[in-house]
Amino acid sequence: PDDPMGQSGLALALKKIGDIKGAMGDSPGAREALQSALALQVPLADAEPSNAEYQRDVARSQSALAELDLAEGDPAAAEPRLADAVTRFAQIAGAAPTDTLALRDLSIAQNIHVSALMRLDRNSEAVTVAKASLETTQRLLQLSPDDPEYKHDLLVTMNRLGDAQYALGDNKGAAESFKA
Repeated sequence: PDDPMGQSGLALALKKIGDIKGAMGDSPGAREALQSALALQVPLADAEPSNAEYQRDVARSQSALAELDLAEGDPAAAEPRLADAVTRFAQIAGAAPTDTLALRDLSIAQNIHVSALMRLDRNSEAVTVAKASLETTQRLLQLSPDDPEYKHDLLVTMNRLGDAQYALGDNKGAAESFKA
């Protein structure tokens, strides 16, 4: 792109428009804005794979589109978007292991990915992703043990893990996860 900063700024504005339209219940408008943002973000991220901001922007737009897909009952469309978002967030967090923003983004995307996988009856994969999310959330709590959002994230993660374990028939594991 000739003007990466301009493209990035425009993409950010489109992402925000998509978020607002989604909050207002305008799913088609939200999808259009988010897809337009992604169309600008992907070339930037591809041109600069080590640029964490560009990778984060793509991952956030992918996650937002996936949440629309899930709300519209299409987990098959959501799952690859979430897998891409998790991969991008994991790369960002791996490059900056004390970046709590990157870790929280990763944990949230992992938990949403667990939901999509479970809706597709891919429960074994859901357990694997939920366990990875648990590790991510535990890292967050090691960095900021008193943060109430991270404590809440741990509860959400344990519930997702328990749900996935229960769906797999691991009642003992599910009970342990729900107790934690």
